[in-house]
Amino acid sequence: MKNVGDGKLELPENEMHTTAFWLTLERSLVESLPFSVSDRQSGMFGLLHALESIATLLLMCDARDLGTASESARLSW
Repeated sequence: MKNVGDGKLELPENEMHTTAFWLTLERSLVESLPFSVSDRQSGMFGLLHALESIATLLLMCDARDLGTASESARLSW
């Protein structure tokens, strides 16, 4: 817990490139499912988590390196 030194630190700029992926389910597909709205939403969250798990394997990264979000244009399909 001691300071090992101080002074001016000069590091080169580090630029990181990222890629995004967007998945959209068509309203007609979602509405054609024979489940309640709650079950449909639960299924979409399950799909989100499954894709996140697969992405960690394919990208060889930690799950904390990935960000996910879900949104519904209207909650009452």
